[in-house]
Amino acid sequence: MLNHLLSRAFLRPYSAAADLYFTNAMQDVAGWRRLSTTVFDSDAAVLVIRNHLGARLDLAGRHLIYLIDDDLAAAIRDPGLAAGYRFRLAVVEGLTARRALGKSPILVATSAPLCADLARRSGRAVDRLWPYWSDAFSTLDHFGPDAPPRVGYLGSKTHRGDLPLAMEVLRLIADARPGVEIVLAANHERPDWLASYPHLRLIEATRWGDYRQAVSRIGCQVLIYPMRDNRLNRARSPNKLIEHGIAGGAALYPTHWPEAAEVEHGASGLVLPDDPERWAAEAVALLDDRSRARNMAEGGQALARRLNDPQPLRAYWREKMGLS
Repeated sequence: MLNHLLSRAFLRPYSAAADLYFTNAMQDVAGWRRLSTTVFDSDAAVLVIRNHLGARLDLAGRHLIYLIDDDLAAAIRDPGLAAGYRFRLAVVEGLTARRALGKSPILVATSAPLCADLARRSGRAVDRLWPYWSDAFSTLDHFGPDAPPRVGYLGSKTHRGDLPLAMEVLRLIADARPGVEIVLAANHERPDWLASYPHLRLIEATRWGDYRQAVSRIGCQVLIYPMRDNRLNRARSPNKLIEHGIAGGAALYPTHWPEAAEVEHGASGLVLPDDPERWAAEAVALLDDRSRARNMAEGGQALARRLNDPQPLRAYWREKMGLS
């Protein structure tokens, strides 16, 4: 009854986590079934990704696999996130997590800090998986001489608490180069200066499936990913490294994000300390040197292609779900 009521209130027709960590890689593999947006099963196992809304968990002698891609406890306590979103995390994802940590013999997470936290809480080993995007990479046409200078921020609503920091960096860039186009999702709150900014370009595709198709066409020479140094952000997956590669921009990352260790500073991106003026100056320098920015974007794409490998995911799920 509780699952039914929660499903009516919170069930969504799409899940980024389910696509990135399961369905994108498993489209051509037989033997699994989708029971709801985030629940999959086979003859050997039931896989729950974040929550089990819309599906009755009937294990029937099969083992339960639980995958989580956020530090739920940190997110629920983060005042920078919307109250409604935090409530959903506490009631829906939190309820599933408490059950899964006690019952699931196979726990899966998406970053080293998150794996360590789950291992500590459960007393069991936790497997780590990397995301896979099945979408085409940008052709980098936006580095041509006639393309407008454009900088973007691709943080989702789960980065709501980081928006003030991102907006400060973008404001400094716009002050230094008034004609630069600024790109971000249409569902973000915008300060007054940005709401009235004449060169604001909104990504109207805010639903996940539409957004996936739009990423390679965003056309930003520079992409920024500033975020606060806190437990929630340190546990974030390397997903943005791949997403930025698909978008095809020279990307800037914070030094305190563990996944930034994958970036070769100056070659596949820039890794910077928490200093908005430094971030803005580096972004402006890249906008002014399109050749350097393109080289860095190509390096970012090479990194993303190396990380964006479906084979480990397929091998893992074939084994854990008993698929041929």
